[in-house]
Amino acid sequence: MGILLHLVILELTHALLMHHVRSHDVLVLCLVLFLLQSKKGSYSDAYNVLLFLLHRFHQDAEAPEEVDEDLKNTVLGSVKTVDKCMDDFHVADALEAIFSAARRSNKYIDETTPWLLAKDEDKRTRLGTVLYNLLESIRIIAVQLKPFMPDTSDKILEQLNTDIS
Repeated sequence: MGILLHLVILELTHALLMHHVRSHDVLVLCLVLFLLQSKKGSYSDAYNVLLFLLHRFHQDAEAPEEVDEDLKNTVLGSVKTVDKCMDDFHVADALEAIFSAARRSNKYIDETTPWLLAKDEDKRTRLGTVLYNLLESIRIIAVQLKPFMPDTSDKILEQLNTDIS
């Protein structure tokens, strides 16, 4: 599916440049592809799509909604939980806290419905906030995964164009 996703993005970019489709249509299709890819468990291509969308459509941030605060509290809470669990040598509990943050991030996608936000020109700021929150959550989860899955963590951080140093 990864190669197919790249080909579709390439075709969409070409169509956009040739003015065959509107940028709004490309955004909606990319969001759908992101969601399909992430549901299949291969996140590397989905990160690229998400990064593209963030850079393309992010504007000034808006006041956070309750769902944003809940995601933030869950992800940041997982950092504290992982630290405590590792101090107490409870590795399985640390991993559960990390994967709980990942599950909360997936639920956030369902709650915020970015594919619907992309359809409304007036919701572009909200879309940017949602995409930013997702990227930051993914970054924090990747940093926490580093001791357990170093290669996977490095790949995620590389896709996000960041590192933990």
